[in-house]
Amino acid sequence: EMSASLVGSEMCIRDSKNVTVKDVIISDAKEGIIISQAQGVTLKNIRIETKGNTLKVKNAKELKVEGKEYPVIDAKGKTLDF
Repeated sequence: EMSASLVGSEMCIRDSKNVTVKDVIISDAKEGIIISQAQGVTLKNIRIETKGNTLKVKNAKELKVEGKEYPVIDAKGKTLDF
């Protein structure tokens, strides 16, 4: 479980299982959050204060973002704004 405030950096979750990230503010980052090759990632109460793409996901299973579930996102990937 992670909780923090990140400035000038993106958050990358890669090659991970069962990760919960909550109560995080990301500001002044080129990218917001990048999730790749992960399973069981949950994002709760995340605020991204950056321009451009806020959440890029590739090869992920069982992703939950602010209560919305994404069972599988393949290698083509998906960009989510929230």
